[in-house]
Amino acid sequence: MSPEPPDSPDSPESPEPPPLSEPALPFQHPAVIYYGPRVWWAFCFDEMAALEYTQTAFRLGREALWEYTRIHHPEFHRRLSKASPLFIRASQTEFEYSTIGWSLAPELKPALLKFKDLRNFVSHPCEQGELSSYAEEADKGLYLLKMLGDEARIQQFRAARDALRTQAEQTFTEIQDRGALLYDLQGDYVEDVSWDRRHTAVSWRSVTGRARRSLEPKSIPIHPAISRAAEAWQNLNSIEREK
Repeated sequence: MSPEPPDSPDSPESPEPPPLSEPALPFQHPAVIYYGPRVWWAFCFDEMAALEYTQTAFRLGREALWEYTRIHHPEFHRRLSKASPLFIRASQTEFEYSTIGWSLAPELKPALLKFKDLRNFVSHPCEQGELSSYAEEADKGLYLLKMLGDEARIQQFRAARDALRTQAEQTFTEIQDRGALLYDLQGDYVEDVSWDRRHTAVSWRSVTGRARRSLEPKSIPIHPAISRAAEAWQNLNSIEREK
């Protein structure tokens, strides 16, 4: 029995973005599609956490494919890997061999080709500078999970996505608080303000305008509190370099 296709973006039961082959028009930033228009925190994501999110999407998709083929497509499963999902390389060559030129499970071909792209992304990572790049890649794992009808792993995917959002919201609050404190101190007692990698990365994006340049004219505006904190962070770094 063929699996049902992913939910329609118009379905009230599904909060997911539309299938990647059907981009939303007019353009909406992926963070807006995920969480609605108030996405000030989306600028405050952590690169490492976002990469781990895409790795989770890949792991879940690989596990789901292994189990699905074992039950529904034994020959596909035998040619793919009998030992463990960890042995699935998820390359196009492997998929073409395992499906005998896509003659087995042809309904999965679009999802598997997208999943192959996710595999390339997690195998050769580089900093993206914006949440949308990670979100779009992770969605390729979600697309496969939906094609396979693996509800349990879809829920795990959503939990990972929610955790990324929660961390970004927390980082936003921390930067907002630190920025206000820096302005109050006016450059004095800098050692009392603690900045870690997450804070400085966001401040760097804000100061350089990297995310805004890469998304123009479709950008998410930076919250004034983040711009203010980034300006204070930049000024204090200048003070430290002059000492």
